[in-house]
Amino acid sequence: MRRLTLGIEALAEQAELVGTTIARAAEPAIGEAGARALARAGEEVFAQAAERVPGTEVRFALEARAHVVVLDIAFDDAGFDPAAFNLARGIDLSRGLDLTMDDLPGLPLLIASRSVDRFDLSLEAGAPVRIRLEKDRLYPPLPPLPQAARAAAGPVRVGRGDAAELRHLVRLLATLMPEARLPPLLRHADHLADIVAAGGASGVVATAADGRIAGGLLWQVGEGKIARLHGPYVLQTGPTGEVATALLEACLGEFARARTTTGLFLLTGEDPPEGWFETLGTLAAGAGWPDRQALFRSLDEDTGAVIWSHPALDDFMVDTLERLALARDLRHVGAPPAGASVLAVAFDRVAGSATLRPVLAGADAAENVAAHCALLADDEAEVLIAELDLGRPLDAVFIPGLLAAGFEPRFVVPAARRGDLLVMQRDARPR
Repeated sequence: MRRLTLGIEALAEQAELVGTTIARAAEPAIGEAGARALARAGEEVFAQAAERVPGTEVRFALEARAHVVVLDIAFDDAGFDPAAFNLARGIDLSRGLDLTMDDLPGLPLLIASRSVDRFDLSLEAGAPVRIRLEKDRLYPPLPPLPQAARAAAGPVRVGRGDAAELRHLVRLLATLMPEARLPPLLRHADHLADIVAAGGASGVVATAADGRIAGGLLWQVGEGKIARLHGPYVLQTGPTGEVATALLEACLGEFARARTTTGLFLLTGEDPPEGWFETLGTLAAGAGWPDRQALFRSLDEDTGAVIWSHPALDDFMVDTLERLALARDLRHVGAPPAGASVLAVAFDRVAGSATLRPVLAGADAAENVAAHCALLADDEAEVLIAELDLGRPLDAVFIPGLLAAGFEPRFVVPAARRGDLLVMQRDARPR
């Protein structure tokens, strides 16, 4: 892991220096093209600060991992307008020479948001503007394995997989399964191996008597206390139940020893072993695939929490909390704050979906949702998903706009983020 910190006075003539410094620090991790894109994003944010609040200090903190570079930027600007971060609120570049200076103030943020894979934004009264930009490493495609036959039926040995074993498991999955049926984490073996080596993912592997991998189960722990599972995948001929059960038992053993996770979440289009999970709900998968089941297993006693919602979802929320036996203080969000709202969009082109996530609430939240839906209706996404962190009060500001746009609540994942995670979905195809 490589880190860089930089504090620099916001002056226009120093923007190029900022970009060059970021690129040099990021290139060993994410390559020249990725580093150049991240540097452009950081340079544009710096240029915006230099234009609006010249002379203020802009603080950069860069962390380069094997698979991603994270760039945090902080500076003081009481009048900062984040609207241009929205995918649906870009400048109409098709107007060409008809653009006026009134169209240009948001251009740096537009460029920055389009140059990275993910961004986050914190904008609180009296506090610095904080922007987080993330750029993933691009991996060259791998050829299919020349021999990817399933392991022979028979007893298996299950144990914690290292980066090399999990990498080979993902290569087998890529050869034996359609790409759209795999989550993004498991679509490139080298990407997965780098994440495992960095401690961002783990897994267990089942090995047959002939040495072949007979199955595997992987997981990631996010910002909450819930681990998201991927699998169990059984790559053995004959009945699959015994291998799947052995993988789940080994997985639970790992979490029992660690004692840092309170629950397991699984989103799958397959039939999981019976009796292991409670069904939360379903999501349409798109691309002609069957619906995916959202499953949950608690590993520890739920001690209760405060969550935020909207009166329009009271029936759904009360029914969900009672069904899952969750002790929650359910509160209603108040009037939205003044100013612009921001939504982030994560695309999964392979699976044909797009996911909306609130970044910043504002008075225009409903209009912003509608604008994103109109833009995405002509895109490649068959289904639209929205994920709201009910532990963040202002995420609930977006609920009326999502309902008006045709989203429906599908399920709640306990403690998956700062609070419970509400997942909503709508059909993105024109109605």
